[in-house]
Amino acid sequence: MAQIGKIYLGGREGKNNSKEIFYSGIAFQLNLDSQIDILYSFDNGNLEVEMRKGQNSIVARCKQVLSDEEILKNGFEYCQKSLDILSLQNHIHMHTLQPVDEHTLVINYNGQYSLRRVGILEFCPQIGVNIIQKDKDGNVIPLQKQPQLSWEPAFRFYRLSQMSSDLYEAYRNLFLAFESTLNQICPKNNDESETKWFKRALNFISIKIDLLTIVPFGTKDPVAFLVGTQYENVRCSLFHSKNKIMLPHENLNPKVISEAYTILLRLWREINGVYFDISNSGSVMTYTGFKLIMDGLFKESFKLQFTDDITPPNSNDTLVSPKNHPLFSLSNLSYDNNSKPDKIILKGEITLEKLSKRMLIHRIAILTKNTLFSIDYIKDSLSTEGIDVFETCQSVHLINKKTPITMF
Repeated sequence: MAQIGKIYLGGREGKNNSKEIFYSGIAFQLNLDSQIDILYSFDNGNLEVEMRKGQNSIVARCKQVLSDEEILKNGFEYCQKSLDILSLQNHIHMHTLQPVDEHTLVINYNGQYSLRRVGILEFCPQIGVNIIQKDKDGNVIPLQKQPQLSWEPAFRFYRLSQMSSDLYEAYRNLFLAFESTLNQICPKNNDESETKWFKRALNFISIKIDLLTIVPFGTKDPVAFLVGTQYENVRCSLFHSKNKIMLPHENLNPKVISEAYTILLRLWREINGVYFDISNSGSVMTYTGFKLIMDGLFKESFKLQFTDDITPPNSNDTLVSPKNHPLFSLSNLSYDNNSKPDKIILKGEITLEKLSKRMLIHRIAILTKNTLFSIDYIKDSLSTEGIDVFETCQSVHLINKKTPITMF
């Protein structure tokens, strides 16, 4: 049975080596180690959520065969429900960390079980620019300080959005900031519906802002895209509660919210720059520069390896296993630099039938030119018992300092 720490994720042996088999499962990282053992049951025992004392993982598992998207969406929702119950019943308040970019899945493909680890590395380049302005005689001209901004209500919502540790809360506050700013530019009429005003306002700002630069490449109608993806699919689901209560983490895929947040943030910042001359300045690495660096590191060749070495990573690491434990290399490697402009994805897999029946995984390494690039560390360990294939999907995400947060 596949496990993270002592928690059963899924696999053919069944829970506690019984015949009670869960075909799908997912584990998310928590912000704290659990203080108690918890097991919640939903849907007449078809779905369970479990936490173990001392572990910082929460697991949702299901007796149905689900796709990876279904596991992520449903597993995340039931983990949130479980954390709600824990908060009220046991006065223990926890939340998940980066659920879209960091999780572990058990998936059943036509009777074969795969264990997939999804991890992410934040690539933070150190870039600095020192500007010196001189007159014709070579005398240094002091740079003028940026004038203080005139406060607007939207700023409060933006700050709360950036401070949030919860993706859904971050989106709600960002949309309130966006809505406030949009209404300032193009006020809503009293007899106008929200949808009509939203479309009119977007068409109005499109006179000065090329919305095609905001939406995904290939979008033909950016206004229709923004109305559909931002207002109808996400905003209405998170805000409306007149006829049916729509909870923040219910019936919405966190991946969809994450992508919507990134686009909405880009649009709101662009509006502020064009209409209110609020600079988005700062020394940043461009997407083109990031892609060139990543291509140089990984396009020709790279390695993905794992080990059961429990040594926590540190900035001085040069070895996949500091304790010289056995290393296992993944095959069928792929490099994707086209999914998002600020992210590249490295994938690999290994068939486990010729290896030990039960292996523990603590450290997953990316190597370029035989040099250690990063370590994805699983404190609670992954056990591969009952698994046919181990997969990993490791992302490198460009994070420019002094730019807004987009990962929650």
